[in-house]
Amino acid sequence: MDESKAYGTGSSTSQSWLLLASSLAFGIGGTMALLTLVARLAVRYSDKTLYGASYTMLLAWVLSIITQSIVIVAVRSARLDLMYTAEAVRLLSHSAAEISIAWCCLNVLTGEWLKKAGRAIIAVIFIYTIVLLGLLIFRVTDGGFTERIRPEEGNVRCLAIPMAATAAGIITDIVLVALPVKSILQLNMTPTKKRRAILRWCSPVIPIFASAVRLFFLSSLLGSSDPAMHDAVVMVLMFAEVNLTIICGNLPATLLTIKKLKSKVSSETMAASGSGGECSTSHAPRGLDEFSLQSRDETERPWTGNGDDSSQRGMLATHSSTV
Repeated sequence: MDESKAYGTGSSTSQSWLLLASSLAFGIGGTMALLTLVARLAVRYSDKTLYGASYTMLLAWVLSIITQSIVIVAVRSARLDLMYTAEAVRLLSHSAAEISIAWCCLNVLTGEWLKKAGRAIIAVIFIYTIVLLGLLIFRVTDGGFTERIRPEEGNVRCLAIPMAATAAGIITDIVLVALPVKSILQLNMTPTKKRRAILRWCSPVIPIFASAVRLFFLSSLLGSSDPAMHDAVVMVLMFAEVNLTIICGNLPATLLTIKKLKSKVSSETMAASGSGGECSTSHAPRGLDEFSLQSRDETERPWTGNGDDSSQRGMLATHSSTV
């Protein structure tokens, strides 16, 4: 069989551009993911709210770097078994990011059934991660998995596990995006602020599109006339998926960091022009749309629903502190 039809990266249809595309995706996407993570950790540390969700996102970022490094090595060596290893690490990275987001949602959700749904999602993530990871590890360590797998010969097993892992991630991502919307809509905020809050909390929907496109190319590999090209696209989309997951997971804290920096620059500029006194009192009110990182005040009872303004402020601060 012609080598250009093999499932892998050793063919002439993809080798010429795949390494460059992978390096660019790693360099640009990885840098942006790192910056958003640093912004989150810096704000958390400065506000003394560096808790479990942030550490879980840090773990997800480390695993995403390992994933992309393995893919680059696989591209250079054209070894399919390394792509299964990369898929296993990607699964761990994606699951860690999902758990971090779900952890945040648990502190935002109102209603006992919503909280139970959030805990159930975390349990589902743990279960499917363990099961699929075990299957991927078995596939990589299988003694018969030393030759290139050629999808056109009908070996569906080579794609079933990666497709299942991608599909499971898409489903749980959609649920995580939808869960906090009801709680946000119940807040005593202007419609504009509610829309902003929903857009920021639902930012993880962006990696879903990358995952969906990657799933499409994975499913089309079996019937493709140029599987090597489709496989190359799958690899590049894996870079986009892992980096977008980290970026969107840290987006609220990143926006808050940018806001703080702009406020500081504005304060220094006004102070230098002799208007420092005015600047020091021009703080924007705390709110969900700004993702304030104040820690929970147990005396405010934020979810009492009695309509009191102080209770609402406590609710917003509680919501924001877990992003």
